[in-house]
Order: sequence, then C-alpha cells, then structure tokens
Amino acid sequence: MRESFRVPISLLGGHSHGGNVARIASKKVLSYLVDGFRKEEITEMPKIHLLMLNTPTMSENNPISGDTPYKFNMFQNAMIETFQVDSNFDLVAGFGQFITEAGSLNAFYSKTKHIIEYTDQLKSWSATDIGNHLGNENENVKVWYPIFKEIIKEK
Repeated sequence: MRESFRVPISLLGGHSHGGNVARIASKKVLSYLVDGFRKEEITEMPKIHLLMLNTPTMSENNPISGDTPYKFNMFQNAMIETFQVDSNFDLVAGFGQFITEAGSLNAFYSKTKHIIEYTDQLKSWSATDIGNHLGNENENVKVWYPIFKEIIKEK
C-alpha cells in the first residue's frame, strides 16, 4: 500500500524528560519512514516537527562509547525540525542538566533549529512550585505557543 503524507508529522514531545523520550522516538519514526520510502511504500518523505518543552538537555556525547541516543546525525538534523521551548531560568531542567553533566541552566541541544525562550507567567515562583518549569500551564502556553505557531506557518 502506497501512502502520501501531505502535512508534516508533528510530535509534541512533551514536557520535561518527555521531550527527550520524543527526541529518541523521532529518530525511530524517521528510520521507519526512510525504510518505507526505500520500499516505495510511501511516495514522499514528510517533515517531522519535534517540540521539546522545558526539556533538560542530555549529553550528546559519551566519552567512552561516542554518541548517545540524544544526538542527531546530519541526516536526522535535516529531516527533523526541532523546537526547544524553555523558560528563562528553568530550575528543574537546569538541575537535570547539572547532575547529568550535560550543561548548565538554559543549555540547548546543538543544532536545534528553533529555540523559543519565554518568561514564566505564573505568580508563584520557587523550587517547591517547580521553579519556572511549567511551560504546559495555560498562562505560559499563551506566551510561547503563538511564536511556535508563527514559525510553523512560515514552513
């Protein structure tokens, strides 16, 4: 059966480490699509949009084994349109990056195509209230989503 994709495949990677899970999943989806294209089961390659929301950046390189599951190769970078959305001063993601030695506060994956930073709109701000890590809350979505939507519309 031949299929044609007329719209991009959008993966809303999710919040926090869910964005990392979606990053790995997007590589697997791309591999599946390439295989289908080679077998002529699909007629054209769709674009994959990957949105990572308040996602701690994990190390892309392992000093012993080389690459990690989080690293994209050149082809993956070309075929997967990446969006990394983060608040200014996201304590939770920053802590995750610190303990995994992947970077510091407000670090982003290399070659991320679109970085969207927003100012957290929630009035309560402390580590116990998940300091600046709630991009999935309505008040914050109203800030970053229009930017994301405008970029997607241009594509």
